[in-house]
Amino acid sequence: MVVNQAKLAKLKQLSAKNKTTKVGGKRITKKSTQSAAQTTTDKIVDAMKGHNSSLIPRIAEINFFCADGNIIHFESTLIQKPTVIQSESNCITAIPNAKYEYKTITDLVPGIIRQVGIQNTEYLQKATEYLQKKLRQVNLDIDNDKDGIPVIEEGKTF
Repeated sequence: MVVNQAKLAKLKQLSAKNKTTKVGGKRITKKSTQSAAQTTTDKIVDAMKGHNSSLIPRIAEINFFCADGNIIHFESTLIQKPTVIQSESNCITAIPNAKYEYKTITDLVPGIIRQVGIQNTEYLQKATEYLQKKLRQVNLDIDNDKDGIPVIEEGKTF
């Protein structure tokens, strides 16, 4: 194979001068273009439209009451409700679109009283008593199950 010495010398000179210049020319990296980013809320709304859902307005927060007595509190959330009822009960799908915090009932009482009203505080008292009773029951169950061995009762099968 015959190599043209003039071309070879020229290519060696170019490669010595600039390390980014290659035999075939400069390497050009493709710059990624960023499209207009939708907000997370818009993406969720678009995804839920495919599931026959519509937005329920005026829901500012969600509170999930856990068995251990804590409350998972979401603010400025997005709630979707199916437009087609698939069962006898009205199914609500909660899609929290916000950061959550673990809170106690005492942290949330001022906001709950504003929502429920002062005249309905007896219902709040009953709910608090019920939650405290459930918490005590869960704590007792945890204390009884500390050894990790389940209690087997006679006459019951698995």
